[in-house]
Amino acid sequence: MSFVTPYGIGLDLGNEGVMWEFDVTDYLPILKDDKLLSIIFSAYQEEMDIRFLFIEGTPTREVIDIQNIWRSGQSNNYTNIMNDVRYEPRNVALSPSASMYKIRAAITGHGQEGEFIPRTHYFNINGGANEVEWQVWKACGLNPIFPQGGTWVYDRAGWCPGMATDIKEYEIDPGTITGNTVNIDYGVTSGSGDSRYIISPILVQYGAPNFTNDASVIDIINPGKKTEHLRENPACVNPIITIQNTGSATLTSLRIEYKVSGGTTESFNWTGSLSFLKTEQVELPISGHGFWAGDPTDVLIVTVVNPNGVADESSDNNTLTSAFEFPDLYPENFYIHLKTNNNPSENSYVIKDVQGNIVHSNSGFTANTQYKDTLDLPTGCYTLEFTDLGENGLNWWAASAQGSGYIRIRSTTSSQSFKTFEPDFGAGFKYGFTKGAPVTVPEIKLSSLEFTLYPNPSSDRVYLSLSGLNADNLTVRITDIYGKVHFVNNYSTLYNMEFDGSVNVSDFSNGVYFVEIVSGENRMTRKVVISH
Repeated sequence: MSFVTPYGIGLDLGNEGVMWEFDVTDYLPILKDDKLLSIIFSAYQEEMDIRFLFIEGTPTREVIDIQNIWRSGQSNNYTNIMNDVRYEPRNVALSPSASMYKIRAAITGHGQEGEFIPRTHYFNINGGANEVEWQVWKACGLNPIFPQGGTWVYDRAGWCPGMATDIKEYEIDPGTITGNTVNIDYGVTSGSGDSRYIISPILVQYGAPNFTNDASVIDIINPGKKTEHLRENPACVNPIITIQNTGSATLTSLRIEYKVSGGTTESFNWTGSLSFLKTEQVELPISGHGFWAGDPTDVLIVTVVNPNGVADESSDNNTLTSAFEFPDLYPENFYIHLKTNNNPSENSYVIKDVQGNIVHSNSGFTANTQYKDTLDLPTGCYTLEFTDLGENGLNWWAASAQGSGYIRIRSTTSSQSFKTFEPDFGAGFKYGFTKGAPVTVPEIKLSSLEFTLYPNPSSDRVYLSLSGLNADNLTVRITDIYGKVHFVNNYSTLYNMEFDGSVNVSDFSNGVYFVEIVSGENRMTRKVVISH
């Protein structure tokens, strides 16, 4: 496997850094006893922490053996590869205990022509026509780690700074295997100039599948905080997960149960056709804001059950959790403030509602011009999708000729900017938000306003206590996560600049709500969970 650290110039990953996860189950035969681990081509700036999580249970199939097909980790020119000076056809010994075989290879291109020109690579099994050909190329403009220094947005042959190298996996047809060896050849079909490649090809050998009817949930794309999905979160869309068939029988039906921790469980009946180890992304519908009821930890729990209408034969891989954050919530009056650069034809944006319908769009901009789009949207949840066809954002150091621009979300009643987007965003960005109440908008505290709310969670009544008010009036508003107002009241007489009151929430549906307090120029918001 291969991972390239991000360009560190001007990069701030915070005190805790960020984490990437890799499934290393294939390496189980060597991840035993005492081992010495080394990092080649090691970095000299970042501090790195490598952890192994060992999960008990029966694997999908036993890993019998893993071995290098050729020596890995060395850079070789395309001419040596095409002439079989390196990576020549090679007979690889097979274990008599194995019945399934997979090639996995991390390939990265280097040199001016090798790094920035896509080429077709292939594997050939036992001669004849190539069994698998693919283009080694990776789009970097939507890298989840941004902005970076360096030329991070340029697409590259198999890798991007701050992302894992693409892994090509090919399951060899067991019916083509005869005897105790298999002949494997790797090659690249063309090249030019300084086209060099680092390839790490490995043969993994397995036993037969351990289960007939088994399914697993292997990823939660949103909502979540996983590094690989930072571009998709926080999001105002239905949860999206990835399921996998981990049983030998073709998976045609599956029940998926999902909830926020402490909240109400919903279910979705999936149907389709997935052969062994195949995957599919699934969008999970939710019936209403009550789905988000739960404790304040904000964790989504997804469980798959009843593959093909029968009991799942392995529970070890049935459940996955994902911590997440709610999208930003804004006041009703705001606008999109865009300043274009010298290449305005590259830019456009749309705003979609939670059903994916486009409710607002803009394009056809003029260079170096400011646009202010006031959004008259109904209360609800939305996604702003901004596209840059040049894949270099509104401002990028390596494209100085394009000039600089910016995009913000601003209040229509004050000069306050609620959100300023990073202009060095590459190919574009997605941004989920809710119209209806300010939550993550910076709080205005011109005095020592203190605001407490209890109990939380609550089932019948929420008590509010405030002190340090600097005005003789107060507005209390309660909204759900979609911005719908469920309670609002104005209080005109306060004693000793303090307030104690309560709100009856016994008729509220289960869910997450936001209590907003406005007093003069002071504004604060707290989240409360209603659970009966």
